[in-house]
Amino acid sequence: MKNLFLSLFVCVFLCGCATAKSSSTISPNVDFSKYSFAAIGSDISGGSSAFDAQIEIQNALVSFGYTVIGDNRIGTLSAEDQAKTFIVTAGMSSSSQLYITQYGGGTTDYTYCTINIADYLSGYILASFRGSHGGDYSYPIEAVRAAILEMEKILKK
Repeated sequence: MKNLFLSLFVCVFLCGCATAKSSSTISPNVDFSKYSFAAIGSDISGGSSAFDAQIEIQNALVSFGYTVIGDNRIGTLSAEDQAKTFIVTAGMSSSSQLYITQYGGGTTDYTYCTINIADYLSGYILASFRGSHGGDYSYPIEAVRAAILEMEKILKK
């Protein structure tokens, strides 16, 4: 019985560790040095957390050396500048994960942020960055910052 309980605990713990990890997925042969503009969507829903996330992402992109514009301004760019533009979208989600210890159990809440980047002209997805944060209390902005750290590894000029 002890071995079964210990095995179950290890499995749950490892699954929790695997899902609460930040990561990046980059399309092969992407050259981000050719991009100068980052367009962020103007249609935001989700309350203050969504606005906070967008501001954090916007500030990071500016610090990485990109000119950030609203998606409704892309049409005002020249054809040459449109070819140097990528679109940034972001999403947030959360989950609860079960944990079991010899003293009891409970759940841990995790918040996830995914930042996706696509080429404006082709729509080709260039990269996806995922950040997570969890613990007894989950703060959405920490998941956003974790995703930005992943993004920084690739995009910083």
